[in-house]
Formats: sequence, structure tokens, C-alpha cells
Amino acid sequence: MTIYWHGLSCFKIETNDLTIGLNPFAKNEKLGIAKSPRFKAQALLISSPDELYNYSGSIDGSPMIIDHAGEFELSGCFIYGIQGQAKFFKAKDKQNTVFVIKSEDLWLAHLGAFSGSKMKLDSLEKFIKEVNLKPENEEKLLLKSRSLDEEKTRLVILSS
Repeated sequence: MTIYWHGLSCFKIETNDLTIGLNPFAKNEKLGIAKSPRFKAQALLISSPDELYNYSGSIDGSPMIIDHAGEFELSGCFIYGIQGQAKFFKAKDKQNTVFVIKSEDLWLAHLGAFSGSKMKLDSLEKFIKEVNLKPENEEKLLLKSRSLDEEKTRLVILSS
């Protein structure tokens, strides 16, 4: 399984023979977003109707769009959509679908625009100092269930 981060909450996940896109966004000059992520996918998971989470126009390949709660199976990959809310949207429909993906003996959760209790987060630098690990800056994260038991703890920072 390979995970790519494309900025904001947009990810591309390659697993088995399936490419999954999550929350692609549109170009938005007001927010300083110069371009939309572009890649080919067979499935596109949309957690919210908000424009920062649902722009499918830049995704190639006529993907199956999943934008609601339910259970789905594609190429041996199981996707579970769980309905929630996102309080900060201006839109009337403040839905947020949390997606759980099971593939290659791994479980991933994508919270989308999940609204929960507000936390004040410390800086990334402070976190790095606290965990006492040297960060690895990567463009993608490769995960294999058989190697997770053998691997030491790593701090990977994905770049878009």
C-alpha cells in the first residue's frame, strides 16, 4: 500500500490493483490554492459536499464516487463510510463521512472534515522534540503489513 498526500485532506492510496482518491479540492485563488491535484483513480471518496473536499473534475479514469455512509467492496478492498457532521461549513448540508479502508491486512481511517472537541495543537517542531525522532520527509508512504512488526518507530512527514 502506498499513500500520497496532495495537500489539505486529499490523499491518493494505491493498494492491490486499486487506486483510491480521497477529498480532491478545486483551485481556489482566495485560499492560495494554485492547482487541483490530478491523478487517475478507480474509486473517489468524498467526505463532504464542501468545495474543499469534493472536486472530482481533476480526477481521471471515471472513478466510482462514494460520498455517503455504507459498506463497499472494490478489488478486495473494503470501504466503510460512517456518517458524521462538520460544524464549521457554511453550507446547509454539514455532513461529513468518515471513511475506514481495509486492504492488505491494514486498516486506515480518514476523518475528512470531522468536527470534534477543539484542541490547541503545539507546533510540529515541539512534537518532533518530544518524540525524540528524526523526521523523514517523504513524498509517499509505503506500508506493508508484514514489515510493520519488524520496523522501528518512524516519524514520516508527507509533502504534497
